[in-house]
Amino acid sequence: MTLFACGGLAAMTVTAVAPSLPELSVHFADDPNIDLLARLVVSIPTLLIALSGPIIGGIADRIGRRPILLFGIVLYALAGALPYLLDNLAAILASRAALGLGMGILFTLPPTLLADYYENIPRRRRAIAIYAAATASGGVIFLLAGGLAADIHWRAPFLLYLLGLVFLPSLYATVNEPPRKARARGAREEKSGSKRALVPWPALIAIYTMVLVTGGAFLQMPLNLPFLLVDIGFGRASIAGYAIAWPLLLMAVAGPLYPHLRERLSNAWIYTVVAGGLALGYGLLTFASSLTLVIVALFCFGVGMSQMFANTSTWLLGLTDSTIRARVLGGLTMAIYAGQFVFPFVAQPIIRAAGIRTSFAALCAILVIMAIAAPLASWLVRRRTGVSADHQPL
Repeated sequence: MTLFACGGLAAMTVTAVAPSLPELSVHFADDPNIDLLARLVVSIPTLLIALSGPIIGGIADRIGRRPILLFGIVLYALAGALPYLLDNLAAILASRAALGLGMGILFTLPPTLLADYYENIPRRRRAIAIYAAATASGGVIFLLAGGLAADIHWRAPFLLYLLGLVFLPSLYATVNEPPRKARARGAREEKSGSKRALVPWPALIAIYTMVLVTGGAFLQMPLNLPFLLVDIGFGRASIAGYAIAWPLLLMAVAGPLYPHLRERLSNAWIYTVVAGGLALGYGLLTFASSLTLVIVALFCFGVGMSQMFANTSTWLLGLTDSTIRARVLGGLTMAIYAGQFVFPFVAQPIIRAAGIRTSFAALCAILVIMAIAAPLASWLVRRRTGVSADHQPL
């Protein structure tokens, strides 16, 4: 249960402070680049998460998961709350970068430990699906709390990160280090070169690319939706919080359905559901002029994203050896958050030149291409090799 709770904390990187972005922008309005820098308050942790994910995974595969996880939750709580005391935008961004390192640990190691504990594939799928649902549930709770706190003051949501310390005693008492014999044996085999040839790099790169695009595109919703809501006449931070929480609630409800969906669809087709849901959501937001249409669009986001983490993580675990498990999931962490860091730089020039709605239309087009590409690539692999791409390198 404590590992599932870590999933809820993982969602707070974006959700807790997103509703306060308009007020933060007003507070630092003297900075000529505040429209970009305000968004970086949310997205700068993603750069550190992306850079640290594979490194954390490599270290955890060699020295163990538990001590790194305990350090990560302490860093998460202290660095996350520090901006409450700061009145310098550069210092706030620096503290958010430190938060990103803690988040890299919290996002990589709990699902790795779940995979260690559940070697049976159906049970693993169920456990990771529950973890993904817990992540979304935490997003709902902290986003609503962040919206309410932002109505009090734009700094108040940063105090929510201190909740990480509440879980520290339970994490210390209940999380056990998995047996290390298999990992040690795998490390010796890697040094001899016998395992490297078994790593399906083309498949991993293809999956990481899909995740990078999808994760980066999804983040543009909580970053830009508050500004769209202001444009259509709903400017209160709490309303933005409720709106962004809606797809997260759907993700929490639909996430545990992944094992049942996976029995009927391949990983590639489930990714099409993910990318297609986001594409439809952005298509609707492009033309949204009422809160009702915004809610319908966010429903599409929730249905699509409910399956992304469970699908891609179990897909990767099924393609790779257990001795590199943390590194593989560290790469997944890198892909998700690299996309979330890069996409604001891609979207912001479009927003400045043509507005938020045009950026939504561009994201819709990109996601339609990704939704078509995944099953097409799977079909080409199956036609060439006679084996499903879910079990062979793409």
